[in-house]
Amino acid sequence: MKKYSLDYQSHLLKNSQIVLTTLDCCSSSLLKTAFGSNSETPFSCCIIDEAAQCTDIELLQILSLSFDKLIMVGDPFELPPTVHSKIAEEHYYGISMFQRFLLNFFQNQDPSFTLYEQYRMHSEICSFPSRYIYDNLLTTAPEVDLKYEKISHLSVYDFSHNRL
Repeated sequence: MKKYSLDYQSHLLKNSQIVLTTLDCCSSSLLKTAFGSNSETPFSCCIIDEAAQCTDIELLQILSLSFDKLIMVGDPFELPPTVHSKIAEEHYYGISMFQRFLLNFFQNQDPSFTLYEQYRMHSEICSFPSRYIYDNLLTTAPEVDLKYEKISHLSVYDFSHNRL
């Protein structure tokens, strides 16, 4: 594989319509050279997927880049950020910045919206999170059940009412 100079790679990035990267790579020297805070060509938009699972440090790496808009996508009811330190957990680093924004900064106007139709799981599997997490508002798109109709004997048992 050919090695290209940092300047050439930066030139390629600056002239790209779309740049896909991980949060960890946002602090790379290449991205900072192309789109750092002193850059003349900021991103028009930065989209963070699974933002509810990001730690503050992961999300703060984005701030070293220039962009006009930030869109955070995630489900605060799904997995929280992975925090391995008891001290970090005690200082609330187990709560994502995404969730903090939703809880603290948008009390009068909610910038979020919820998608109530899912396309990943059979409706019988979906019934549990719909009932216990999403107030029975989560539904399954009809074509999903059709995709799984050849799978017979699907049974979902809800034992939450029993104490083990």
